[in-house]
Amino acid sequence: MQFFKCDVCKSEIKELNPGRTIFHIREFEICDHCHDDLNDAVRQTVRNKRPFDFTWYERLTVDLIQDGMKKNKIAVPSRK
Repeated sequence: MQFFKCDVCKSEIKELNPGRTIFHIREFEICDHCHDDLNDAVRQTVRNKRPFDFTWYERLTVDLIQDGMKKNKIAVPSRK
């Protein structure tokens, strides 16, 4: 049986189901909970970004994951 650890929160993922329990974003593997936090953090930031740029979006996503790896969780900004 194969096990993975989330690159952000370091939790062990036992039941692997790509696209449901583990997500591959570039070279990172993240769990469902961290993926939800990542989506929330990106959504809060993108709402204020005009004009939208895909290179900026990808850089934001990677920066949030790398910052989350240092803190063991992805910080979600509060709503205004």
